[in-house]
Amino acid sequence: ALAGSGDPREPAARSGGYLADHLHEVPALVLATIYGEHDGSGRPGLFDSVLQAAWSFCLAARSRGIGTAWTTLHLGAADRVADLLEIPDGVTQVVLLPVAYTIGDDFSVVDRRPARDITWFDRWGRTLERPVDGRSPLFADGAGVTVEVDIAAKSADIWPMVSDINLPARFSDEFQGAEWLDDEPAVGARFTGRNKRDDLGEWEITCTLVAYEPERVFAWNPGDPENPAAQWRFEVTPLLGGTRLRFSMVLGPGPSGLTAAIEAMPDKEAAIIASRQKGQAANMRRTIEGIRDLAESQTT
Repeated sequence: ALAGSGDPREPAARSGGYLADHLHEVPALVLATIYGEHDGSGRPGLFDSVLQAAWSFCLAARSRGIGTAWTTLHLGAADRVADLLEIPDGVTQVVLLPVAYTIGDDFSVVDRRPARDITWFDRWGRTLERPVDGRSPLFADGAGVTVEVDIAAKSADIWPMVSDINLPARFSDEFQGAEWLDDEPAVGARFTGRNKRDDLGEWEITCTLVAYEPERVFAWNPGDPENPAAQWRFEVTPLLGGTRLRFSMVLGPGPSGLTAAIEAMPDKEAAIIASRQKGQAANMRRTIEGIRDLAESQTT
């Protein structure tokens, strides 16, 4: 049903179908099992070690030029498999690993985020560009925020919202809107952003796009692009059956209203940073959830 539909799940469905059709041709099948039976409670624990062992097996095989796949296709006939292989009662079948030499050399590096991009400090979504040795983050540490949401829509459907510089104003209690200063979005293009806070009043700032990859990345720096007041970034990642939207920001390293507040109250720097992270996280969360709701309402 997915063939030719362009659905993000199509490649996985095609691969799974091919494996099912040709499983009988595989020269070796490795079945990972574990002593014990899960009680159905949903609690973790039973399969933890065997899953790690199975992944280690796959990596070891790959290091020798041998390909593997990962399937639970056999679980639909687990009783028959147990009878065939004389697997005793009380042993759980976990995963089946078809093993064979690969055909061709059409391989590529998998795009994975570095550990620093998926490591949170102190609270969920809080990031740091530099280590703090146990103390509370300060401005010079590059404190930031990252929020993510999975959306049941294609990247192409989400991108117009991500690249709309005015859309976040619908959800943020600080950002008020923006106008392009240049004709079209591209790296180096500028726009003016308007902001408002009860404690700081209203202000405008010129922002510069520092990364622009349609349907992938939309990033901008307010103020001096080389020494910005902050660093903002949307990232769009296709998923099986949808898209993950990631919205991140880093405070500084350039001057801003935040640095002025820190200069006025240097003994409260850590508290000022924490408060700014908390406020930005709330606005950013509302923004990505608003984009999710808009995108999903258009696909139903």
